[in-house]
Amino acid sequence: MCITFYNGRLNYYNHNTLLMLCVCLSAHCWWMILNTGRTHWWIGLGAAAGMGMLSKYQYLLVLAPSACLVWQLQPWRNRHHLRGLGLACLTASVIFMPHLLWLLQQDYADSPIRYAMKTSRPAFLEGGVNFSHRLHSGLWLLDLVLNRCLPALLLLLSLKALSEPERAPPTEDTSIISGKRFLLIWGVLPPVCITLLGLLAGMDLQMQWGTAYAIWIVPPMMVVLSLHKRWICTPLTWLALGLFALIQGLLLLQSYQTSFYGCCASHEAHRWRMFDSHALAKELDASAREAVGGTFKIIVGPAAAAGAVSLALPDKPKVLIDRNLKISPWIHPQELHFAGVVELWPPHTGPDDRTILPSGWSWRLYAEPPESL
Repeated sequence: MCITFYNGRLNYYNHNTLLMLCVCLSAHCWWMILNTGRTHWWIGLGAAAGMGMLSKYQYLLVLAPSACLVWQLQPWRNRHHLRGLGLACLTASVIFMPHLLWLLQQDYADSPIRYAMKTSRPAFLEGGVNFSHRLHSGLWLLDLVLNRCLPALLLLLSLKALSEPERAPPTEDTSIISGKRFLLIWGVLPPVCITLLGLLAGMDLQMQWGTAYAIWIVPPMMVVLSLHKRWICTPLTWLALGLFALIQGLLLLQSYQTSFYGCCASHEAHRWRMFDSHALAKELDASAREAVGGTFKIIVGPAAAAGAVSLALPDKPKVLIDRNLKISPWIHPQELHFAGVVELWPPHTGPDDRTILPSGWSWRLYAEPPESL
């Protein structure tokens, strides 16, 4: 539900969604470690951590709840847990090490680290943190809880109205940590850490940074609404599921109506959802297919537009993002010398020898720049 609301369309799965999966796997492994202590769950935790770091460096925020759980477990007092923690670190290192070695070999100008620093723009590197950075951090947290997680909040409020106070006596919890406390750790610490990065380091917090952790905000919401002390009788369960389906349907409708094809589309043509990619693909197909030799193999251009057009073309060509091979590792340099490579240019941009399409976009056969990529 939160992913639908975050990304604007249900089928738009990216690295944030994969990160969410890795975070959930890590939380599951931690819970099983706390309850069983078996070695294979430690190895699973290391695998989830390694894959999480490969999906997005933001996985590092998992260190906060993990450190809290390590302190709770106190592996330094138990040789079995200490060995398991070592196995988890070793497994994560084996999975992430090839990428780390590759990262160290990259030029800083084109490395993912520079991209991360450019998008976050930490203010402490530019002279200090001012009031606007702190205000933005507070607004980011409010936006995450009260806007980005609004569909889940509406569902929980509906469930509270339908449920009744629980009559069963409380059961005794013999686990190392209670389930309620475990869920609160995962729901509170990551968003608080992100907010502190803005408050203390002046980072420009991006809206999508909460995607992987939004699902864990539901348990704290349930605690605030006292839903963990309530129960839903069987007849109302189907009504609750119906409410869930209704909210999902409204989200899909909102996504469609705010796209190019809906009644409430924005006129910001530079946004990839706000132009008719299928019409542009048809124009490009009619104009350039013969010139590229009958098959589109690679489209060179802005990531959003080139990607959308690629999906709309029957050939499903690869995309060379912004003419930069270092951020498009799925393309071998030799592929650019074969037929089927076309450059796509936004309106009012591009070289003089480009072919302008009716929509204003233009294309030309790929020409390698004077300086090597």
